[in-house]
Amino acid sequence: MRLSIELSISGIRNAACMLLLVIVPSIATMAAQLKAAAPVEIMRNKRKNYKKILISMMIVSMLSILISILGVQDNQSDAGIMYVKDYVPGDLQLTAGSIFENIFGENIPEISKQTMRSVKEIPGVVQTQNYDINYGKDLFLCQEKCKLNKDGGFYSSMEEMEQDIDGKRQCLYTVMLVTTDHIQAIVPSYHKGDKKEHVAIMEGELANTLNLKPGDVFTLYDETLIKNASKKGCTSVEVKLLDTQNIVLSENHLGGNLLIVDSETAKLFSGKWFTQIMNIWVEEGKEAIVSANIKRMAEYDSLSFHSAKEQMQGYVDSDHRQKMLQIFFIVLLACIGVFTHYNTLYANLLNQRNDFLVMHKIGIRKDEMYFKVIKEGAWHGILALTFVVAAQIFLCLRRQIGFGSLFLITDAVIIISCMLFPAIIMFIIFRRLF
Repeated sequence: MRLSIELSISGIRNAACMLLLVIVPSIATMAAQLKAAAPVEIMRNKRKNYKKILISMMIVSMLSILISILGVQDNQSDAGIMYVKDYVPGDLQLTAGSIFENIFGENIPEISKQTMRSVKEIPGVVQTQNYDINYGKDLFLCQEKCKLNKDGGFYSSMEEMEQDIDGKRQCLYTVMLVTTDHIQAIVPSYHKGDKKEHVAIMEGELANTLNLKPGDVFTLYDETLIKNASKKGCTSVEVKLLDTQNIVLSENHLGGNLLIVDSETAKLFSGKWFTQIMNIWVEEGKEAIVSANIKRMAEYDSLSFHSAKEQMQGYVDSDHRQKMLQIFFIVLLACIGVFTHYNTLYANLLNQRNDFLVMHKIGIRKDEMYFKVIKEGAWHGILALTFVVAAQIFLCLRRQIGFGSLFLITDAVIIISCMLFPAIIMFIIFRRLF
């Protein structure tokens, strides 16, 4: 019994020594390995290269913002088409000279009567409309400063011309008269009745400055108003405001100081009139033939020729080309962002393959490691998305547009790629390791 007890104590002592000699070094080795590759620390991203991940997410954010900017870029094609419709109410247009060149010039070009007659005789021409401009007569609008709209676009211009008229401070504005032989082409609702009245079409912002609305009456004065500093003795006429529009007669004949009046009003003021714009309406299906004939006339008389259809189609084609370029750059930027982020993640996770192997050996399941890296990727995506969405909201507010589908797609791609790429990379790594 005593021997048995001694053997037992000896066996226990030997076993304890063996345990100390075998287990302790093993624990020390494992601890050293875990110190270099602690599962919790690894999964909390403390051994990863944060700088590379941060740079990658910054690149993704910047590229996403650029994609958003490109997606809402307006090529102004609609504005260009509306602009063409403004100054070419018909199908074709002939023009001579330019307001900016002719306002101080002596040799002012015009469309000859022979040319206008020849155009009207071309088969297929349905209707024409001419604009005559009076370059030699300065006319004035006159109004008290207190009656002007301070928020109007021409307020400062009228304020600069403030002077004493009949002992009162009056604000003036110089206008250039334009008359047309077919005012209904501009205002279809206008019908000349039996009652003779003088009518005019004014730039919308100028009417706003004068607090005038369609139907209101204003007075036109000739240059004697300035010379005599009085309304007495000067030629004047009361004119009814027929309509307010953006006064664009052609590409070279536009401006807020243009005032379109009827022919009766034009006759009341002296000065030479120059026919510089001719709008032409063409029978459907004959535009090509008529255009060819008028182009030859324009080249012979050194006139400018415009086709509304061709110019609008030019804007449409330009818009298509711009959109194709936008799509190309959006795809290019998206590919750069995707590959940059994927390569950064792949290199970062590949450097930890030995750590994943150790984690697997100590009992951490693959699905746990998948969950951790996907969760980490989601946080990266949310961080990047914060900056991107802030920029997108700023764009919406700045350009007064809605949060479009491109924004939503861009945001979804960021989140999905940040969550999906780590899972794909982990799958590749696990296939090689296990």
